[in-house]
Amino acid sequence: MVGDLLVLHLTFNPGAAFSTGAEFTVVLSCLAVLAVCIVLVLSLRLASPLWAVGLGLLLGGVGGNLTDRIFQEPGVMRGHVIDWLMLPNWPVFNIADMCIMSAAGIIILQSMRGVTLRGERVATDDSESVQSES
Repeated sequence: MVGDLLVLHLTFNPGAAFSTGAEFTVVLSCLAVLAVCIVLVLSLRLASPLWAVGLGLLLGGVGGNLTDRIFQEPGVMRGHVIDWLMLPNWPVFNIADMCIMSAAGIIILQSMRGVTLRGERVATDDSESVQSES
């Protein structure tokens, strides 16, 4: 697609990231359903734009891979995720995987910054007050 940098390579992945856990496809599918439910519940409390982007990316990525697990062979909740993008020295992945990894970065960043779902900064010390996200 882009020389040797980005190649289209169709792979059916029964496992999780980097094809780990291939023997636990049903468990991974159930965890994906749980993750979607948790993100939907958390979204009711969102007031932070960056948290909204992070959780939206997570919902889109998990939902995309879950769609494959539900509708792809060999059957419902046992389906294989379709991975099709390959970089040199990197496992094959898809756009949903990129969304999940981007979401993880945003969620880690917001957590490290002490920003709540409501966009307030949690005090790191008892003398500090809660501030709105800037």
